[in-house]
Amino acid sequence: MNALETPGARSDDPLTSYIAADSITDVKISQTQTAILGALHGKQLTYDELILAVLGRGVRVTPQRIRTSCAALRKAGLVRDAENDGRSMAGHRAKRWEIPDA
Repeated sequence: MNALETPGARSDDPLTSYIAADSITDVKISQTQTAILGALHGKQLTYDELILAVLGRGVRVTPQRIRTSCAALRKAGLVRDAENDGRSMAGHRAKRWEIPDA
């Protein structure tokens, strides 16, 4: 799977944002996106559940990287919001993600 997005810093971001954006490789993005799709295979997961599932697959990334990768997958039409909401770890209503029907 090719990376769907290349992270970058905005023109008004500080130097540290550029350094952070440059440190994220296409391989890491691809691993994260692959892990997200694998975790969602046949399941509907909230962000909290998705983060635990991706980390459980041995992909060492931050929760924000998972959220960003999930957003890129959504934009590409590879994941979508599920009709049924779930609950966050804090007990709040949370959107669930799923892979669209093929």
